[in-house]
Amino acid sequence: MGGISLALLVALVGVFPGILTLFSFYANSGTDAVKVTPPPLRSIFAIAMIGSFALICHFFYVTSLWLVETIPYKLLKWPLADPYTLLAVDWSQLSRAEAFWGFTGVLLLSVMGIVFGWLIALSDQEDRDTFLYGWLWPIIRNSREDNAFINAFALTTNQNGKDFLGYEGTVTNLVLDSDKNIVGASLANVEVFYLRMNQNGPKRVSGEIEISNLVLRKDDFQNIALEIIRDETVEIQPTQTSRSKLRLRWPIYRTTLPATD
Repeated sequence: MGGISLALLVALVGVFPGILTLFSFYANSGTDAVKVTPPPLRSIFAIAMIGSFALICHFFYVTSLWLVETIPYKLLKWPLADPYTLLAVDWSQLSRAEAFWGFTGVLLLSVMGIVFGWLIALSDQEDRDTFLYGWLWPIIRNSREDNAFINAFALTTNQNGKDFLGYEGTVTNLVLDSDKNIVGASLANVEVFYLRMNQNGPKRVSGEIEISNLVLRKDDFQNIALEIIRDETVEIQPTQTSRSKLRLRWPIYRTTLPATD
């Protein structure tokens, strides 16, 4: 077997389940309004997660193979779907049946990785959510009530003299990168405004324009402020915690405005 083929098989059998687990976890995590982008595969963090997930998948799969082999009286008449035979034999002597069951094992191992990532994403754990959302987790937690939603103030990079163009709207989707920075936002019921800088400080000026839906990419804005707004006309479930204040402000994602004269 050639070196390239061997490397490909090692990656397919050994690493691929961990990659699938990682992407399954991120794909099934998040909320309707917030999605987190998986870390780059070349990053040390991603490599550590993929390696850990792959070891866990292999442990459970090898354990399942061992349990199947110990079934009494040979109740199973089919060969084992063992992906590791692809690494242990010479391909020139590999029969079609052995190849079929070997790649069937690769398929089952991959499905195990997808299911494993899905189960991790479904688990309701405070530590997992803190790890996944970072600074955004308190906002997500408090916005899960029926009468709460996230409002955003986005200050764009568009400038006219000392006026900066801004948008205020209800968050329908936020995209975070692997460093938990906002790299995309979708807003509904958007109001356009201008932030005017003068000697007395910033002043908001209404743009008298409303937009039904707006999508912002990371290059479109220089900072975003988020707040939770509660509609007291909507009854929340008894199991949820209500608060006396209608509006809770969370000014936690900001950058410095460029200096102006």
